[in-house]
Amino acid sequence: AGRLYLAESELRLRAGQVEWDQPILSSLASTMGSRVDCALRAEQVTLVTGAATGIGRATAIALAGAGARVAVGHCRQTNAAQAVVHAIQATGRVAMAFDADVTDTEAVEAMVRDTEVALGPLDIAVHCAGVIQEKPFLDTTDEDWAHVVGIDLRGVF
Repeated sequence: AGRLYLAESELRLRAGQVEWDQPILSSLASTMGSRVDCALRAEQVTLVTGAATGIGRATAIALAGAGARVAVGHCRQTNAAQAVVHAIQATGRVAMAFDADVTDTEAVEAMVRDTEVALGPLDIAVHCAGVIQEKPFLDTTDEDWAHVVGIDLRGVF
């Protein structure tokens, strides 16, 4: 079993010794505390949403390094998701990409079904899909807000 540690600006995995430095992880670490520690059994099937980039990408690669079989969830980011799959497969681990919009319940249910058919019963789901609205608050429309809430809040449900 591997242990996953998240420390300031570093994601380190004891099993497999996967490490890298990313500024985005620094802000996450300061928000969550200096360490996140979770046990992982080898070959657990893990679905990570938002896994094509950023924290989702780092999480997918780290979980694969700990021995998980990883479903790389993404939304219309096929090339980036395939790059994550190839990075994981290059380490001898199992990964596959699945495209689904987390605001679409039927698409998420299909992604879970497809993951289970391809990799086995789902053991862990990690929601990393998220968006940031990069415009002044007073310029934000109802549609903009609905998009953010749909992904960042409703997508978790």
